[in-house]
Amino acid sequence: QTCISNMLAIAQSAFGCASGDVVCYCTNQDFGYGVRDCAQEACGSAEEANTVISYGTNYCACELS
Repeated sequence: QTCISNMLAIAQSAFGCASGDVVCYCTNQDFGYGVRDCAQEACGSAEEANTVISYGTNYCACELS
């Protein structure tokens, strides 16, 4: 959750996305990379990191469908 929240904040400042503009976040590949990188650094195991990455992927898939 922390990684997703961090990337939502970064998306607003670095990507120029409006608050709540999920299409803007999720169509920027750096959003996904940021979630991945954060998860790999913050999580204690690869399994935990993969759970976070999957959450981010599913979040965008649901919002963009």
